[in-house]
Amino acid sequence: MLSIKGMVRPGRALQRTRAIAAHMKSTLAAADPVVRFESRGSMRIYNLSRERKLNTLTDEMLDLMRPKIQAWHDADTCGIICGLGTGRAFCAGGDVVAVAEKAANKATRGRASEFFVKEFELDFLLATLPKPYVAIMDGFTMGGGVGLSAPAQFRIATENTVWAMPEAAIGYSPDVGATYYMSRLDGELGTYLALTGAHVKGRHAFELGLATHYMSSRQIPMLLEALSGIEGINAKEIINDGQEEMTDEELQQAKEEDAREEGARRNDDDAGASPDDADVENILPEEDPANLPEGLDFFPLVNDTILQFTAQRQPEEPRTPLRGDVRVALDHSFSHDTVEAIVESLTAYARSRNAKVSTWAKDTLGLLAVQSPTSLKVALEAIRTGSTMSLRQCLETELNIAHAYCLGASPDFIEGITAKLVRKCPPVWDPPRLEEVDSTILGRFFATNSPYVTTDAPKFGLSDDQFQILETRITPFHEYGLPSEDEIEDVIRGLAPNSPSLSMTRTEVITFFTDHHKDRYEDVKDKVEEVVDRRCRIVDNSDGNYEWVAWDRGSGLLQTEDGEPVHEEFPKQDKVAEDEGRNRLLGSKQLLSRNKRVRLTRTVLQRTQARRRNPKTK
Repeated sequence: MLSIKGMVRPGRALQRTRAIAAHMKSTLAAADPVVRFESRGSMRIYNLSRERKLNTLTDEMLDLMRPKIQAWHDADTCGIICGLGTGRAFCAGGDVVAVAEKAANKATRGRASEFFVKEFELDFLLATLPKPYVAIMDGFTMGGGVGLSAPAQFRIATENTVWAMPEAAIGYSPDVGATYYMSRLDGELGTYLALTGAHVKGRHAFELGLATHYMSSRQIPMLLEALSGIEGINAKEIINDGQEEMTDEELQQAKEEDAREEGARRNDDDAGASPDDADVENILPEEDPANLPEGLDFFPLVNDTILQFTAQRQPEEPRTPLRGDVRVALDHSFSHDTVEAIVESLTAYARSRNAKVSTWAKDTLGLLAVQSPTSLKVALEAIRTGSTMSLRQCLETELNIAHAYCLGASPDFIEGITAKLVRKCPPVWDPPRLEEVDSTILGRFFATNSPYVTTDAPKFGLSDDQFQILETRITPFHEYGLPSEDEIEDVIRGLAPNSPSLSMTRTEVITFFTDHHKDRYEDVKDKVEEVVDRRCRIVDNSDGNYEWVAWDRGSGLLQTEDGEPVHEEFPKQDKVAEDEGRNRLLGSKQLLSRNKRVRLTRTVLQRTQARRRNPKTK
């Protein structure tokens, strides 16, 4: 073949064109933001855009989000914050491969721990926002994605939702505040999900309390449009109004307190505090938000707006399998305080005559068998201690655990991540059996004098006072979702302030809750019926009529193939100790009906507006 001088062969021209196109594509890809930020009316949106990696969080993403969240916190024009994810995931976790690579090198281990500091602080700031936060979990929501969504007062699941905390499968332990939120799920659901890493899909995430609402993904664009049109009174504006009414003495006292806090902050700076401390300071309120009148926001309006787009369960949609006899077996098995006892109980249930129970128990044993034995024991201990801790305390414990893993407290951390995500093969755990994970190994993660915890220990950039102020804003996890089992129990036992009677029939209990949740009647009715039928017994209230509902911790009605009961009763607790434990768990939880809270909000807003029109009005 002849060639003409000065001309390029067609084959080489094509190669050059492809090379240029590839270079331009890579340049454009590198310029694509990993997080997109958007303003729509009074709503601010962050959209995780690392689509090819299922929006797993990186240092860059955390560094972008932190200042934005702080700016939105302070902006008078920002009324609602909304979290989205591009593609098939909301957020499938953190970039643990990058973390493991840093942890494997002594020179970069500090940077591995620093990732967790950034991630956990962002999760805490999201949990303490003074304005409505909506997380749309349309797709994979795992690990770090749970950390971003769990703090939201409004957590929306769709048919695409796949929720999980699969840390034990990679030789790690649930973090991002999971030990706080999961220990507050109904019964032992949180323990089950933390240890097995089981996936919860679609509507089931709503039924189990992981989401507060459920809707079709096709409704999301219309929901965002509706939310962007909501206008409300900004909490900061109200705080400033309150300051204007302070006396000279109160103003002087506030100035002195500010001066003391500023002095303490400067001392922290001199001691080598994080350069981000100044940014953290900016998110603090000018007054303690605990002093604000209760209900002084438009959270109920946001809730009502979301409810307009929610979808009722269709007849062909299956309910969660974690109900009825399976829930009885789950709560009993995972109520034990050792993993060995949990496995023993599940082994007994695997012989149950009830086919659903035996199948579930066998499947659960299979899930536990592939987890890191060390991670199972660390996770169980963290969940148990987290049930009586604040969110701040849980995050601090989780940070200690994460740091211990980074320093090599267990080889399973690096082995699990590299085997599952890099080599694509089953990991080899060390030690390989539960009985070999002794108290010495656990002490590496939880002992206050453990070198794995204390050596170069990372710290949050918030002081004790700052934590205390911010924690007053945390909304109870079930506030806008289906009623929790604790709420149902308190009403039946007459412990709730709005309980109508100490003696209620099954129908009266169900009607009580459906009357307070008219916009989701069928979902609430189904939840309350299942809980009452599983947790209560019908008794005679000395009137000869066996129709009164009495709360009972459950009885062992499940039998093995040999006809022997698996267990006789759930462990009984002293009534006083039980009530005190639940009260600690509920914390500041409000049991007022939603309707009453809406009326309270309207009343307070009317008074606030009247005060603004006439400053002399009290």
